Amino acid sequence: MGNRKLIFFMLFSGFFLLTTSEALSDIIPPASLYISDPIEPSPREPTPVEPVPPPPKLENMTFQGYGLYQIVRLHAAGTLFDGENVNVGQCIISYKSNEYTAYSVDIDHKVGSGEVTELDINTLKNGDMAAFLFEIYASGVDTEAEAAALGVAIWEVTNETESTFDVTDGFFKISDNPVVTEAANALLDSLPKTYQSQDHLTVLHSDYVQDMMISSERSVPEPAALSLLFLGGLGMLFCRRACY
Repeated sequence: MGNRKLIFFMLFSGFFLLTTSEALSDIIPPASLYISDPIEPSPREPTPVEPVPPPPKLENMTFQGYGLYQIVRLHAAGTLFDGENVNVGQCIISYKSNEYTAYSVDIDHKVGSGEVTELDINTLKNGDMAAFLFEIYASGVDTEAEAAALGVAIWEVTNETESTFDVTDGFFKISDNPVVTEAANALLDSLPKTYQSQDHLTVLHSDYVQDMMISSERSVPEPAALSLLFLGGLGMLFCRRACY
């Protein structure tokens, strides 16, 4: 009797498993349906590589000394020479085997020799106004006071943060040299609203010494132009002294 029950149980279990597996096969698709054919990757367009510009070429600039210059006290908060007496005027430099009479456009480094890169004049703040001052007046400089006044005026336009130019007011100021102060302001009063550089002006830029502005192709202005303005500045100064 026990053997019959065992045989019956085994037959029943086998039948149940058989029917269950058939039922599940109707519901669950075979595993082969889940395996798709491998997908070929679509060809990708190569990403264009932007050419890397070569680093700027470095050239040696040698500071030979000052030409015509005077001393002024410079005021520009946070800069290297704030409150210090500084030389300002013509800087004689040699560059690429040529000698230039340059003007500084930098009040935050010491003057000196070093490796420089060439920059366009328009990289300067108010570069067009600096170009006007240099091109119109630099070749007419005859005295130390004129050279200093031009140098101060160039510093004013390239460093002033206010909308008006005056070397006695604003971020950039000078003191202790009234003749140069008056003459520099006379130059600034002559600035046009806009100006297109006529020379080949270049800024020699360094991270370690003062940046210099030079011209290798000069259209010579009237030599008396700066002297007339300088005399006008002196006249204003003497008039103010007489009035007081």
